[in-house]
Amino acid sequence: MGYRIFVYLALGVLVGLIFTAFQQSARRKITEGTIQHGPLPLIMAWFCTFFAGVFVWIFIFDDSVFASMSSMVLLISLMILFAGFAWWSFVEYYKVRGTFDYDRIKFHTPWTGSKHELWDDLISVEYVDSMSWYTLKFESGVIIRISEYLQGHAEVIEILQSRGFDIE
Repeated sequence: MGYRIFVYLALGVLVGLIFTAFQQSARRKITEGTIQHGPLPLIMAWFCTFFAGVFVWIFIFDDSVFASMSSMVLLISLMILFAGFAWWSFVEYYKVRGTFDYDRIKFHTPWTGSKHELWDDLISVEYVDSMSWYTLKFESGVIIRISEYLQGHAEVIEILQSRGFDIE
């Protein structure tokens, strides 16, 4: 039992290091006016697709799954969880996009739609540490959230700092 805790802890540390590496990579990436995801969501999407497929295969070919209701419910739950997360990751990778220059930002996500705002109309910028994103609030009431995992976010922050916004 004790070795399992060590394995889970090691996996947690490994995942944390991977996310940190991708975040640092996105910060260094120069995109010259575009905001988009790097490879992290695509890697996660294929990873989750693989595991969803493994669970489907087990469900179809392993009769022991039906021996107890709890194992069947667990397996179906894992299939749905991994398939859902794969779908979300693919959508995030292919549909979250934006462009910006010194005067404006255009940003689109499937979750909040398309937004087109001028930097002159920006009211505030807040960094949300728990979500690793910057919340940009505009006079029109529009809120744009730019994740640190998006390539190009560092260039957006440089523009905002050059316009006088104090960003921690």
